[in-house]
Amino acid sequence: MKIDSQKVKFIASLAGFELVAEEVELYKKELSRILDFVEQLDEVSPGKEPLLEERNFFNVFEDDRPSEFLDKEKLLANFPVRERNFLKIKAVFKD
Repeated sequence: MKIDSQKVKFIASLAGFELVAEEVELYKKELSRILDFVEQLDEVSPGKEPLLEERNFFNVFEDDRPSEFLDKEKLLANFPVRERNFLKIKAVFKD
């Protein structure tokens, strides 16, 4: 399915994006490829049943009880960077 530049610009505006001409052409091709693939899914015979694989899985429940914990020093010794008794990692969030 072909998609034109106007539709690409409209979709971009809905997402709050401003696209330059090169991006419009790129996304026009990419969106057309995606829609072509989706159209292939419509060609699946309506009478075909989906394939299902049945397995006999069962939940295994165990009692929730306290257990022995590793020695804190041994645990900290395996970590590359530490500060006092804490593990030091890169910041996840920035200010």
